[in-house]
Amino acid sequence: EYSREVGDNPSVTCGPPLSIGWKYNKRGELDIDSYEADRACRCDPDSRECRRLTPRERERLLKEIAGETDRRILTAQVQAQMDQKQRWDTLDQIGGMKNAKTVSPRERILVMKESINDACRRKSTAKEQRLLWEKAQEASKGKPLPAP
Repeated sequence: EYSREVGDNPSVTCGPPLSIGWKYNKRGELDIDSYEADRACRCDPDSRECRRLTPRERERLLKEIAGETDRRILTAQVQAQMDQKQRWDTLDQIGGMKNAKTVSPRERILVMKESINDACRRKSTAKEQRLLWEKAQEASKGKPLPAP
């Protein structure tokens, strides 16, 4: 079971964002049937979605289980609200949701692939310096220049 900590996700509607941490406690194994039965109890049978924690429940988890301070929880809430406002301001600046561009996973992969290819084609700084030095010597019409 992973530790819980104050998160940084600005999509919470109110209350503190909740995240899992890097630390975990090994609590033994849980068979899949027990997991599914427990999950079914927490899910709405009509929508098949799991119930979301209320802001009060998230705050209680952070205080009692994660040992977070009131100050840290409040800071995370304020930061999430500021990030939400910044998102809305950005949407206003670009003219609303109709002008917001969503990038598909395929587009992201193509952009990353292009970036990697560009990085592989780049010359190293030493190589660039050598080529510049050779060009500078050619430009001086054969007059040897002092080495840098």
